[in-house]
Amino acid sequence: MDETFSPVAKPATVSTGLPSHAVLTVITNIVNIPILLNLVTYLHGTMHMGVSSSATTVTNFVGATCGFALIGAFLSDSYLTRSTTILLFGPLEFLGYGLLALQAYLPSLHPPSCNIKELTNCKEIHGWNAILLYLALYIIAFGEGCVRACLPSLGADQFDHDPTESHQQSSFFNWFTFGISFGGLVGLILIVWLQNYKGWGIGLGLCAILILLGLLVFAAGLPFYRNQVPGGSPLTRILQVLVVAFRNRRLELPEKLEEAQEISTGSGTIEVLSQTNNLKFLDKACINRGKDGAWSHCSAAKQGGLTNTRLGKIHISPATLFIIPIAFQTVMLAIYDRFVVPFLRKRTGYAGGVTHLQRINLGFVSMILASVIAAVVERKRKEAAAAQMSLFWLAP
Repeated sequence: MDETFSPVAKPATVSTGLPSHAVLTVITNIVNIPILLNLVTYLHGTMHMGVSSSATTVTNFVGATCGFALIGAFLSDSYLTRSTTILLFGPLEFLGYGLLALQAYLPSLHPPSCNIKELTNCKEIHGWNAILLYLALYIIAFGEGCVRACLPSLGADQFDHDPTESHQQSSFFNWFTFGISFGGLVGLILIVWLQNYKGWGIGLGLCAILILLGLLVFAAGLPFYRNQVPGGSPLTRILQVLVVAFRNRRLELPEKLEEAQEISTGSGTIEVLSQTNNLKFLDKACINRGKDGAWSHCSAAKQGGLTNTRLGKIHISPATLFIIPIAFQTVMLAIYDRFVVPFLRKRTGYAGGVTHLQRINLGFVSMILASVIAAVVERKRKEAAAAQMSLFWLAP
């Protein structure tokens, strides 16, 4: 049942590859969530790094994982199917955990044991051993980032767009989130206990084995997956616009561009594909000099252009709308730093005004509020499908 289909294809039934997808989802979170939360302990207690440098290393590791997720998403959208991307880069995660387990197990690859409270007797990891540590961490980040980018999308690909499967798709994301939470719960009980009480070599070794098991189960379900044909990444299309606009920089842009105008492309004739009133330099990417191909001419983006872009008698460019969040962030940072923090500091006694946990909680509340606002705007957009909604509905 290996079904490869384009975005417009319509398979008949839900894919039966979801169980193996669920297994990999749970296993990767059994392994990775405990590592993220316990890695500072490992770096400080076993590798004898300072608390600050350990925390910085973990922060860089998390950032690298998110950055590599962009690479995985780009490759799966543009060149590879999502299942292929997982099977291609997932083994890197196994390799990385294997290297960490080997380093934790062999005394010659990490500093000798000592009382970490008496730093004068502790020797921090350095030299080739430090290189091995960072190499293993970033190999894990590369593999996990690529897998993380593809798992939710691959699951969504297994459903059609008819009403029945749309409900099933919604249910899938609920269970996908449950799988993440369940995997993290199991990992925080089992993996952390093994790492802290049975040794990091055993704990990390089990992590490597679990990742390998998850990839094998995932590979067993490969014949049953629906795979979207790579249709190109938005990053590629953005780059195409920039390249074509630069190539056409010496051409004159007509004063009025008729939307979807079709003109014969004889000698010296210019074909204009679509109309836009902003970012005049990028408008030149719409000019067709008689050559075919995405790197020869482009059509203009219409998400902002399909809205009512007037504020009274003033025309507002959709791109200008980004001033709103930038200005809001700038003003709020200044207010927070100069007024809110000093006020809270006097009330709570904390140097930062509030505790880190309270700040995290506020972040979660903000994300919930953002989701609610997005839902309201989306409902408004559907209700205004027949007429132009105001550009400023995008501001929240």
